Amino acid sequence: EDDESNFNYKINGFSTNYYRNMREKLDKAEWEAKFQQRPFVREGLLLPLDELRYFNGILPEGDFRRVSVTDIAWGGGDSLSMPIGAEYENGDVYIYDWVFNKGPKEVTIPIVIGKIIENEIRKTRFEGNNGGDLYCQYIDEELQKHNYKCSCDSQKAPTKLKKLEKIIAYSGDIKRKFVFLSPKLPTAEQREEDARLGVIRYYRSKEYQNAMDELGMFVSIGKNEHDDAADSLTQLEMFI
Repeated sequence: EDDESNFNYKINGFSTNYYRNMREKLDKAEWEAKFQQRPFVREGLLLPLDELRYFNGILPEGDFRRVSVTDIAWGGGDSLSMPIGAEYENGDVYIYDWVFNKGPKEVTIPIVIGKIIENEIRKTRFEGNNGGDLYCQYIDEELQKHNYKCSCDSQKAPTKLKKLEKIIAYSGDIKRKFVFLSPKLPTAEQREEDARLGVIRYYRSKEYQNAMDELGMFVSIGKNEHDDAADSLTQLEMFI
């Protein structure tokens, strides 16, 4: 689950690169069933990964505003999900970073604070359910300690059934407007070249990859073990 091989033995082992190459050759369902022990049904996938838009990690030129929302989690299995995007005048939203963390608030609050300040986000929203309004208050208080001004608000989400209807309703907008980081990581040579040229290139962190893995298995028919990735993207589109 951390995108590293558990069988990297010196004798008769299988390296991380072996599995990553294998993942590129297989479709999502086959990879998850055979190698991750997370089988899912292809039918009913709401946001298949091969139907989404991707970019190479370099944000287009032009004016944009940085946007984010946070789907709250306090640990215990669910993930706090905070997609961060650059919204352009034509409506495209480039998701260049993503906090997707299962830790308790002591772990996630400093991360969220850091992302808000680092990305110069001036307005953001938190899901108000399950104590999310309190989490929003924690964030606001910490930002004040850093003397950083950001408008933070919370909004209650609908019931679980209504949540599914909401995600389905906005799935078309997500496919049309949101652009995600390519799954291909830059090589060491490419990173050196970017540094030499002063190019800022974003690439997927492990948390970003975990969010995309969950997103690609969300179904509109049947049961979803987790909906944090899909729900947070829906909240982001509604917020925009």
